[in-house]
Order: sequence, then structure tokens, then C-alpha cells
Amino acid sequence: MDWVLKIAVILFAGATGGVANAILVDGGFKKGFRETLSNGQQIILLGWKGNVFIGAIAALIFWVTYGNIDMVEGKEMLRQGVGAIVAGFAGGKLFTQEVERRIFAASKADLAEALKQLTPKSEKEK
Repeated sequence: MDWVLKIAVILFAGATGGVANAILVDGGFKKGFRETLSNGQQIILLGWKGNVFIGAIAALIFWVTYGNIDMVEGKEMLRQGVGAIVAGFAGGKLFTQEVERRIFAASKADLAEALKQLTPKSEKEK
């Protein structure tokens, strides 16, 4: 099998994993956007296209690092393709989790500040 075709198969399999991540984790094909959190930190939510891209790149890295680059036809190709799908899904999921972690941390700080403002002060604090 030609190198270009091998790489194309791995990239496609990783992109498929990215699509699966978009559907299962992000709730569908959402458009990406940039958001500024209350603490001033800017995050970029890449959306489904970002999941597909990250999935493809993660699969390629996984394949080059751990795969049999001189793979033969048949079972070996199928096994590496499935591994690339899993790597693509995992790569997209890691990115999604990091963005959600940052949003949660900012929301947690906002909630703590709101609770401080809503909690009545005791006589000693006045």
C-alpha cells in the first residue's frame, strides 16, 4: 500500500473518531466560538470541525508512534484503522475535557463570590 494512501486511511479513521466525539460528547455538530470567561481567560471552543481535525492529528501521531508503519494488507490495516478511530475519539475528548475544566473552574469561582455577597454577615463581622 502506498504511503499516501496509508496516511489518508489513518487520517480518515481519526477524523471518524473526532466525529464520534462531537456527537457523543459535545451533543452534535456545534459551531466553534471564542469565549471570555469571567476571570478574563479566553478559551476557544473548536466545535465539531475542531474535533474532526484534532481526531485526525491524534490518530496520525498515535499511528506513527505506536503503529506498524510498514503494515500489510488485511487484518493489520483493520487493526490500525480501529486504533486510529479510538485515538481520534480520545484526542477530541481530551481537548473537550480541558475546555470544560476551565469553564467549570471559572464558574466555581463566580459561584463562590456570589455566595459571599449573598450570605448575611454575622454581628461580629459588622
